[in-house]
Amino acid sequence: MFNALVVKSLNRLLQQNPWACERLAPFAGQGVWIEIATISIKLLIDENGLCRLPSANTDPAELSVDLHIILTPGLLIRLAARDASVWDQITVTGNTSLAAVLRTIARDIRWEVEEDLSRVFGDIVAHRMTRTAHTLGRWVEEGIDQLLRSGSEYITEEALVVASAYDIESFCANVDKLRDQLARLEKRTEALER
Repeated sequence: MFNALVVKSLNRLLQQNPWACERLAPFAGQGVWIEIATISIKLLIDENGLCRLPSANTDPAELSVDLHIILTPGLLIRLAARDASVWDQITVTGNTSLAAVLRTIARDIRWEVEEDLSRVFGDIVAHRMTRTAHTLGRWVEEGIDQLLRSGSEYITEEALVVASAYDIESFCANVDKLRDQLARLEKRTEALER
C-alpha cells in the first residue's frame, strides 16, 4: 500500500514535468531499488518514463536491480530541500547513466503545488493557500534571520563569549604596534652593546 502511494506520487510529479519523463524513457525496463532506513522500494521504469511497481507474478529477470540507492531520512530531507552537497553522501551503485539522470531530475524537478491543491479546493482557494504559505515562509525566514542576528549580537556584545570584529581588529593593531616597538628596542639594545 505504501509503495503504491509512493509510486503514484512520483508519477504525478513526473507528469507535471514532462521533460523528466523524456529523460527517463530511454531507461525503460530498468529496475531501481531505493532504501531509506527500514523502507525498501523496488521500482521499474516504463516506456513512458514513469515508475511502476513490479507485479506479483513478475519473472525474476524483470526484477533485476540496475540502480541501488541507499539514503537516510535526514539525507532525504536535505534532498527535498535541494541541498546539492547531499549527493556526495548518498550511496549509489549500478548504472551510472541512470544515476546521473535521476540526480538531474531530483535537482531540477518542480512540484506544482497550486495545481494539485486546485483539484481539491478549487482555483481561488488554492491560489490563496499557496500565497499564504509563501508569506508564512518569508515570515519564518525573516524570524530566523532576526533570531540569528540577535543571538550573534548578544554573544559578541553582552555575554562577551566571542570577541566583536572591532575588538579583534583593535587587538591585532595593538599586537602590531607592540611588535614594532619590540623591534626598535632590540635595535637600540644592539647599538648600546656595541
